[in-house]
Amino acid sequence: MEQLVGPGSITPDDPDDLAQQVGALCYRQTPNGPEILLITTRGTGKWMIPKGWRIEGLTEREVAEREAWEEAGIVGRAKKRAFGSFSYIKVVGKDRKLSARVRVFLLRVRRQRNHYPEMSQRKLAWLSPQEAASRVKETELKRILILGCKILNEAYL
Repeated sequence: MEQLVGPGSITPDDPDDLAQQVGALCYRQTPNGPEILLITTRGTGKWMIPKGWRIEGLTEREVAEREAWEEAGIVGRAKKRAFGSFSYIKVVGKDRKLSARVRVFLLRVRRQRNHYPEMSQRKLAWLSPQEAASRVKETELKRILILGCKILNEAYL
């Protein structure tokens, strides 16, 4: 059985400790340039990239691919190395928040399935990099979206 490597004993009183997560910056190329996938979170409904806790026995790259599949039906291959990271405040339950750091892996989408584990729990949107950046609240994630798409645009020229 897989063991999630979650927040452990981190509490709001431990501001220097960050829970570690892994995320997937899912992208696809269109005639108008790259598009980025955003999903809504289950708890707050805010726009975010697919992400989750590290899983014992899986590489971070594999976790990024799994989260993209479970949360958005994405089938693709993540880059071997993290592209960047961002911090955010994760709401855990009614009255608990913790600081989390997400290592982000670029994931080129091969296909998107219509049926996947969390399909009834989230909304999905394919957006231009600028629109995606305008929808997310985290400043560091905004920068990652814009920088990632600039690099992707140059790669496709």
